Amino acid sequence: MKMLKNDVGPLRNIRLQAGLTQQEAATLARVSVRTWQEYESGRVDMHPHVLKAWLDAVRPLSPVPRGRNGPRDRHLDSKEE
Repeated sequence: MKMLKNDVGPLRNIRLQAGLTQQEAATLARVSVRTWQEYESGRVDMHPHVLKAWLDAVRPLSPVPRGRNGPRDRHLDSKEE
């Protein structure tokens, strides 16, 4: 099966945006911290199934989208007439 070559920046950025440490990210991916560090550095390719499972696990941890002026102004972003 084809392996996915990591684009180092986005993987780390997603982890940081979710507020995860490398240890926490590794736990969610069910790999060792060392393996996670290898993924994040781009030295080791992450299997597509591991990446998908990790992204699915991280998605609920990502910050909630806000409106331009904060959560109460979310209605300003809608196209209501």
